[in-house]
Amino acid sequence: MKKRALMLIDVQRGFLDTSVRALQNLRSATENTARLLDHARASGDLPVHVHNAPVGGHPPYLSAAREAVGMGARLQPVDREPVILKRSANPFTNTELHDLLIDRNVSELAICGALSHLCVDTAARAARDLGYGVTVIHDACATHDLSFRGATVPADQVHAAFMAALEAAVAQTVSTRDFIESDTLGASRVGSA
Repeated sequence: MKKRALMLIDVQRGFLDTSVRALQNLRSATENTARLLDHARASGDLPVHVHNAPVGGHPPYLSAAREAVGMGARLQPVDREPVILKRSANPFTNTELHDLLIDRNVSELAICGALSHLCVDTAARAARDLGYGVTVIHDACATHDLSFRGATVPADQVHAAFMAALEAAVAQTVSTRDFIESDTLGASRVGSA
């Protein structure tokens, strides 16, 4: 049987704090992330917490990594769940993530977190390039409005565009409910795009 990891990307107070920058559907995305984490723990999937470690105080909305981490007890790493500290959008760059996944015989990744248009997208593409089967749980991801040449692109459109691009060639995209139900009903593991 293929081994799967649940990668929680930048589920950190500094990214998810609405006083810093409003993320669309933050409450439901965070709740779905907690449900996915509970499911991973119960089903034997490996939870991998990927956190942004700020370099030289940048980005300014993240304090020291330990202070930035966590959105309540349900989303905190427990026991020996790995925590990967990254310094770029790609969690595989200059980290031990790939080696960890190889050591644990992981061949499939389920990805959720923030930001849909940046670190989630980058992680999914990098994972696919490394040969992993990739699933992005779209309703457990969050993003914010972007601007381009004076035009504001609403967060829901940013999210939809990036999920559509991932689904086209990189990853399977599913809802939290469908992801959990596919395991519960005994269906084959999702994740191979």
